[in-house]
Amino acid sequence: SCGGGEGGAVRPSESAVLDTESANLVPLPDGRLIVERDARLLLLDPRRPELEPVVIGPAAEVGEVHAALPRDGATLVLASGGTFILRGAAWVPSPLAESLDGAIRDAVLLPTRTGRGAGDLWIVTDRSLYRVIDEDAGPRAMRLSLDEDLSMSELAVAPRPEGPALWVRLPDRVLEVWRDRTGVVRTASLGLPAPPTAIGGDAALNGWLVLDGRLHQLSGDRALRDLGLEVERLLASPLSDVAWFWSADGDAHLHADGRIHRVEGVTLDGGEAVALGPGGALFTSGPAGVRRFSPRREVEVDGPGDASLLVTEREFVILAEGAPEVEAFIDGQPVEVLADPTRVAVDPSELGDGSY
Repeated sequence: SCGGGEGGAVRPSESAVLDTESANLVPLPDGRLIVERDARLLLLDPRRPELEPVVIGPAAEVGEVHAALPRDGATLVLASGGTFILRGAAWVPSPLAESLDGAIRDAVLLPTRTGRGAGDLWIVTDRSLYRVIDEDAGPRAMRLSLDEDLSMSELAVAPRPEGPALWVRLPDRVLEVWRDRTGVVRTASLGLPAPPTAIGGDAALNGWLVLDGRLHQLSGDRALRDLGLEVERLLASPLSDVAWFWSADGDAHLHADGRIHRVEGVTLDGGEAVALGPGGALFTSGPAGVRRFSPRREVEVDGPGDASLLVTEREFVILAEGAPEVEAFIDGQPVEVLADPTRVAVDPSELGDGSY
C-alpha cells in the first residue's frame, strides 16, 4: 500500500553509459538500452559497459521511439516511423503499423486483472485510440471510436476496482478506459478538480497526476491524495515500481516502497531527455552524454539456484554495487547478515522440511 509519506533522502549510484548526447533514449524490459549516435540506433547493456554496442539500424527510418514492450518472447518497439520487432539483437519491421491511421504518439501495455498473460496493448495516434489484439495472422490494431482531440494525448496505467485501467490525458480532462469483468470495453471521465498537466502510472498501479502544480496520487482505494509536493515533471512506467518527480527548480524526488524520498545528486535543468528503466533506474541524456542513476543496487547472490534442495548448511555470498545496507529474510523472518564477505548462512535443520 502506498501512503505517500515522506521518507529519507536517497543518493542513487551514478554511471556513464554513453559519452555523447542521444536523441533517442529507450530502456528495454530486459535492462538493455536503445540509444542514438551518428544517426544510427545502437543497442547496449548499461550494466556491462565493457561490451561494445550493437548497431540495429539507421535512426531516420525509425524516428522517435515512444515505447518498447515485451511481446511474444521479443520486444515490440513502437516509434513514429513505424513498428519493429527486436529479438536478441535482430531488428525487423512489424506489420502492426499498417493497421494505424497515422504516426504513434504514445503506447502502453496494460496488465491483466490477474497479473498473468500479456495484457492489452494500447496505442494512440493524433486521430485514434487502438487496442491491439493477437490473431493467427499476427497482431492487429482495433480502433476505439472516440470523438476527441488526441493530438496532445498521453497514456498511463491506473487502478480501478475491476483491475488495471488506461488513462488518456485530453486537453480538458482524463478519460478512463477499462474492460469490465465480462470483457466489454468501458469509458468514463475521471472526476478531477482540474485538468492535469501530466499523468503517469507505475507497476504497482499507482496513478500519478500533476494538478495545479502539485503532485497527486490515486491508488487502489480510488481516493485522490494531494502529496503536498510542488512538481512540474513526472516520470512513471508500468514496467517500474519506482516513479520520479521534479520541481520547477530541477530538484528530484522519487516514490519507492510506499514513500516519497528526496533525491540527492540528481538535478535537471529542463533540457535533458529522461527515460525510466524497468528497475527504477533513471537515464538522462544531455551535454554530458547519457548517464544512469540507480536508486537500487544491482545484487547477485552466489549459491544454489531456484528450487534447489538444501541438505547441509550453506553460505550465500551477496555481491552488491557500492556498500549498501543489506537485510535478509526467509519467509519474512530476519536472517543475520555476516560480513567480509557480506553473506548469510542457511541451516536446513533449523528451517525444517518444506519450501522457503
